[in-house]
Amino acid sequence: MCISDKIAEMRKQNNMTQKDLAEKLNVSDKVISKWETGKCLPDVEMMMKLSRALGVSISELYECVEKTTTGTAEDYNEERIWQYKKYSIVSYFLILLSLVFLLFLTVNWSRFDNIEDILRFILIMLSIASFTLGIFFQITQFIRLYSYSKNKYYREEYVKVMKKYGIIFLVCLSVVLIFPLIVTIIANVVDF
Repeated sequence: MCISDKIAEMRKQNNMTQKDLAEKLNVSDKVISKWETGKCLPDVEMMMKLSRALGVSISELYECVEKTTTGTAEDYNEERIWQYKKYSIVSYFLILLSLVFLLFLTVNWSRFDNIEDILRFILIMLSIASFTLGIFFQITQFIRLYSYSKNKYYREEYVKVMKKYGIIFLVCLSVVLIFPLIVTIIANVVDF
């Protein structure tokens, strides 16, 4: 049991509301709420007051703190990391696919009579849709993993993965944004 659960359990056993406990400790009920939700921990001096107010030994509370701050291998969620990686790869594919659609625009479609404008329009729409979906997937998965990892013990491990895949995302984005510009410049210089 972590300290947040212990504080909530002991407070309820003593038939106290968060406000009652807060008054005994001379803090606001919002502080008690943060302790019970695990958003922060009481300091050493407050731990002594808290143990007296809840009628538990200080060692019981410190035992809970130790369990709260040490973390276990179970805290590291491989499934979330895999999901983030999977959606990141899909977003890279979609973004690079938009480049392929843009490259098809350079094909001389005039030999196909009237369908030139229709094909160009379709390719531009596919490129925009693919590019937009790729960015959407990457951003939503980043936000999900970041939100999940915010208060986790293994936060640095999650951050490493997010940095690595974020850099790959930026490279893909740069390639898609810069490559058509380079092709246009070369086409104007070489005069296809």
